[in-house]
Amino acid sequence: MLALEVEAEELAVVTPSDVYDVASLLVAELAHLHRQFPDAEPPHETYYPGRKFPSHVYQRVGILESQLIELEKQLIEIDRRRQAETARAGTYLSRTLSGGYI
Repeated sequence: MLALEVEAEELAVVTPSDVYDVASLLVAELAHLHRQFPDAEPPHETYYPGRKFPSHVYQRVGILESQLIELEKQLIEIDRRRQAETARAGTYLSRTLSGGYI
């Protein structure tokens, strides 16, 4: 899992725009990764990049959280499918080698 380490002194000077910038960057990266899925929905549109208030930050964090949850669901599904395919391939190979499919 990705971890962001921030010192206590740095937290004292963080502004809403700092948090917004990090959230926006993560959303952009997630949108790029999300496009790698063929049935992906388009990401939320970006709006005016000027001064941000806490409510803007809260909104972006909500978008980020929902995208992370959706990405996690898709990754779990992909992993489940790969494990099932590997298990089927292993069963087929083992039966073939033992003469079960010949």
